[in-house]
Amino acid sequence: LSLSFFTSCDKDDDPVTEKAIAVLQAIQSGDVTAMQDYINPNKYIQHNLAYPTGVAPVIGATKSGAFKGTTIKTYRTFTDNDIVVVHSEYGGSWNKGVPQAAFDVFRFENGKIVEHWDNLTDVKDDKDGTTQFNGAVTPAKDLEKTEANRKLLTEVGQNFFVKGEYDKLGDYFNVNNYTQHSVGYGKDIKPLQGFLSSLPKGTPFYQKIEFIHVEGNFGLMMSQGYPDQKTGVVSAYFDLFRMEDGKIVEHWDVVQAIPEKSKWANTNGKW
Repeated sequence: LSLSFFTSCDKDDDPVTEKAIAVLQAIQSGDVTAMQDYINPNKYIQHNLAYPTGVAPVIGATKSGAFKGTTIKTYRTFTDNDIVVVHSEYGGSWNKGVPQAAFDVFRFENGKIVEHWDNLTDVKDDKDGTTQFNGAVTPAKDLEKTEANRKLLTEVGQNFFVKGEYDKLGDYFNVNNYTQHSVGYGKDIKPLQGFLSSLPKGTPFYQKIEFIHVEGNFGLMMSQGYPDQKTGVVSAYFDLFRMEDGKIVEHWDVVQAIPEKSKWANTNGKW
């Protein structure tokens, strides 16, 4: 198993992580061996709405050269039981030459991938000194705090993002030591504080928290937003948080519009 492109984060020696990375590398290399070996051929639930469900469509696209020239640089991975989360930059010829930030989430059963979610957005430089990828990398630390941090993110999701209890910002976020990687929100907590102060009390940010995956000091929250007031478009939010001493100290995200149902290539939905 070659992990030569895995250049920016320490290799996780968990076998399922290596399998997830190998499947992504297949997109880059065009060699579909890892897809054939590591994805369950009889059960592969695809939540990327641009592809039909099952493994055949993605293997077919890879074999056909649809991804030729794509590069994938992975920065962070972590596992949560049967889930592997991968944070990468897709570049090269991908997306007509416009690099994208991506989260890929794989679910395993009996050592094989049986389900996949992802979220992608164009890379942008907002000139604030941070990028959508830099900052702390894995492997995850504080493994003994996994369940405590899962509880923290569950409360953040429900109380802060769904119920709009923004006065609890200081309960959940380290306001004195916080690094922001979200485009357009500066490099610390101040822009977020300013944005929240403009919202009426109790205004929810997300409709629903769909999944929370945690290992040690890293946690991914996957959520559905509300329809945009101008366009009516609903977006999926993948938020990656790093935690220290019971508070959030770093944040990355990928936001992607969910296409209208008539344009879905499968019936599995985003979630």
